[in-house]
Amino acid sequence: MAFIWRDNPEHAKEMLNYEYSLVNDSFENFMFGDYLFNTMNNFFSSIYIYTQRILLQIQNEQNIGSHLSFINNFTDYLKAAGYIFFLVLMRAFVFIISLPWFLICGVVAFSDGLVERSIRKFEGGVEHGMIHHLAKSNFTFVIATAFIFYLGIPIPVHPSIVIIPFGILFGLIIYIAAWSFKKYL
Repeated sequence: MAFIWRDNPEHAKEMLNYEYSLVNDSFENFMFGDYLFNTMNNFFSSIYIYTQRILLQIQNEQNIGSHLSFINNFTDYLKAAGYIFFLVLMRAFVFIISLPWFLICGVVAFSDGLVERSIRKFEGGVEHGMIHHLAKSNFTFVIATAFIFYLGIPIPVHPSIVIIPFGILFGLIIYIAAWSFKKYL
């Protein structure tokens, strides 16, 4: 923060406002209805108000006296940390409610992989046990990588740009695992 973004907490605040506007615009007509969106909106609004109160209190203490010189030196960092904490909570919630995308990609890929397995079985093809075990070991890795990448990216980005490619990659791994399963059980 000290070397890249010179406007210290303003970049974090702009990221938070941009992501919040994306959530408001994107998830109004959500598949779980308005209840989930209203609950999320109320939860994040209350956390945002609480964070603003804490930051205002820190700023007031800074203006009152210099006896808190330690806090005076790190006020901008504390503000940025509050904004980023709120941003990480919002991104985690968005990722959790986008998990059905991974489920849909997985179910479609699994059914297609089983069809390919049946074709290979009836044509007398070769088993691919090692490919199956390598693909099977990467299920959780893809979801964890998507989660960590989306939470850790330092620029504001639409959730679809991150979640859709990782969902397709998850489906591809499930397709390979189902396709390369044993010919005979």
